Amino acid sequence: MVCKICFADFELSGFRLFFEAHPIVCEKCFQKMNPQFFHGKILGYPSISIYEYNAFIRKLIYRYKGGKDYELKDVFLASYNKLLRFIYRDYVLVPVPSHIKADEERGFSHVQEIFFSLGMPLVIAAKKISLSKQSNRRFFERKQIKNELIPTDNLTKLKDKKVLIVDDIMTTGFTLQAMINIVKKANPQKIKILTVARRIAYHGEE
Repeated sequence: MVCKICFADFELSGFRLFFEAHPIVCEKCFQKMNPQFFHGKILGYPSISIYEYNAFIRKLIYRYKGGKDYELKDVFLASYNKLLRFIYRDYVLVPVPSHIKADEERGFSHVQEIFFSLGMPLVIAAKKISLSKQSNRRFFERKQIKNELIPTDNLTKLKDKKVLIVDDIMTTGFTLQAMINIVKKANPQKIKILTVARRIAYHGEE
């Protein structure tokens, strides 16, 4: 097997073989990713973030998202596909959107591609109408994201559904708050949040 992150040949043993039919990340890179499964709440809704947004995860996401390394799309969830499908069985995925021009420039929708690997139903319930990046904004400016995400016609498909809002990075939580407020309009049965990573400064309830 060849690691999709460092390209080293590797053999896998131990508990990961139970979860991964076709391992794609070597043990060395897996340890650097350091999965921890942080639990919290956003507007009262339960959230899980798999990784801390450490230096290794930051570089990995930049290489995937900014460097357009499409092959990295599967590495973030590869070790936990079975577990996540079990935990969120019967849920519908609702990805946090990026602007359509950003997706076109990159060549793919980075959040959607990460979570496609779960093989769960996915609904595009919101779209972003600004090209501005949250990472380039000061803290108080990030609150304005609520004015830049608007519902799509697909929102009605979420009525009485169990909804899992998904994103790559949780920072201040403002984007996820805005998504929750959009999804709530559809009167879903449940709402939960799952992100790949979170900044350690984020402590849960927002």
